[in-house]
Amino acid sequence: MYFKTGQLDFAHQAYANALVLFDGYHSANAGLGRVQAAQGNTDEAIAYYKRAQASVPLPEYAAALYALYLQSGKPAEATKQLNLIEVVDRLARATGEKTNRNLALIYADRGQRLDRALDLIREELKVRQDVYTYDALAWALYKNKQYSEAQQAMERALKMDTPEPSFFYHAGMIALAQGRKPDAAKALTRALDLNPKFDPIQAPIAKQKLAETTASSK
Repeated sequence: MYFKTGQLDFAHQAYANALVLFDGYHSANAGLGRVQAAQGNTDEAIAYYKRAQASVPLPEYAAALYALYLQSGKPAEATKQLNLIEVVDRLARATGEKTNRNLALIYADRGQRLDRALDLIREELKVRQDVYTYDALAWALYKNKQYSEAQQAMERALKMDTPEPSFFYHAGMIALAQGRKPDAAKALTRALDLNPKFDPIQAPIAKQKLAETTASSK
């Protein structure tokens, strides 16, 4: 919650405290990676994410490392992380796994394998009908250019007004696709107010789109 609301120093301390209680806890290492990335400390962020990945090779850790390696000018290392994501997905298929919200978001963020992203999240919706699943569904639908359906899912995701920057970023991008510029500006502003560095790739896009939307409204 500290990270999502842009309180990076407090987030850092909370994740560090978690590691004191449970040495090597992968979620805490990944959390410290997110904080370091938001603070512009790319090398440190990579080191923490690698520790998290060494414990549990989750696709979201590979996606984070992919973005960080690109930022640090290491395309070969970034490609290895993309390959790892594909391996994880193939293993999941082999074991009959049909649901994976995080993997669906990764594919949607990258704009690749969008049919697979939509399949994964629709299957997850059958068992988990929470705001995070509806947000992922909205984002996958948006990337598949199904804007009306994306808006309906986004409304379900926002019904609790959860302080999640990515929710409002997704809502803003969907509103832009529908030509609703005032709604887009409001949502993108909320996302960046919560945490202007919520994601190393998506946050800069949010800033750019907000600037463009604001300029075109003058």
